[in-house]
Amino acid sequence: MKHSYRVAINAEHCKACGLCIEFCPQDVLGFASTRNDAGFYPAEVQDQANCIGCLRCAMMCPDACIEIWRLVSADDRVAAAESVTR
Repeated sequence: MKHSYRVAINAEHCKACGLCIEFCPQDVLGFASTRNDAGFYPAEVQDQANCIGCLRCAMMCPDACIEIWRLVSADDRVAAAESVTR
């Protein structure tokens, strides 16, 4: 079963070191075209659909600016409910 993931980046805390971008195997991230309040061009999600949930970007971020969320579909909820009742 293929899962979908959501990448959330706190752009105001990002120092634009680029480690998350460099280590993403799917090229999901890139630099923003606008600056944050600190004057950096923060990392941003550029291709959300390609995220495989590997967490490399979040692990490499020295400022813990990145969160990865696995999206749960209605089918996943039904399957989980059925496995509990069996």
